[in-house]
Amino acid sequence: MKPCELENCEEKAVIKRGKDGRAVCKKCFIELFEQDVHDTIVKEKLFTRGDKVAIGASGGKDSTVLAYVVKISDIISF
Repeated sequence: MKPCELENCEEKAVIKRGKDGRAVCKKCFIELFEQDVHDTIVKEKLFTRGDKVAIGASGGKDSTVLAYVVKISDIISF
């Protein structure tokens, strides 16, 4: 696959994003995903700082990603 399509990144692209069609490396994909989640939470006012959030987890891929997103929201203070 060609190089990552984000500015200032020279890594090899490993995935094409469905959202915008850009080919990106793993690191950039994760950063873009986290930013997309943050933007959605803020735009839709899903929760605010200090809110308690409960999740149901089955252990599958969707639950694992949700648990990760909730954890990073604590780290970067949504």
